[in-house]
Amino acid sequence: MPGPVEMPVEVGSTATPLSTGIFQLDGNSEEGWTATLLDAPPHLGYRITDITGDTVQEGSVDVEWTRVDGTARCGGNQKADVEITL
Repeated sequence: MPGPVEMPVEVGSTATPLSTGIFQLDGNSEEGWTATLLDAPPHLGYRITDITGDTVQEGSVDVEWTRVDGTARCGGNQKADVEITL
């Protein structure tokens, strides 16, 4: 099961955080992130920090995945859009 991003990225940074269970992570803290995960968990955890590293908001969100290819029996890729509002 994918784990949380281990090191937060500062707002405005284009650096990619170190990740656990994430194959690919693209984007930035102003326009948003796109992640390719190992699995399709029903819940995702998040932590948003400020420039000093203090936690501004954290929690988890329920995720509704939609199959984009393959079958329920054989697997396949799934997609979900998750929005976190400050």
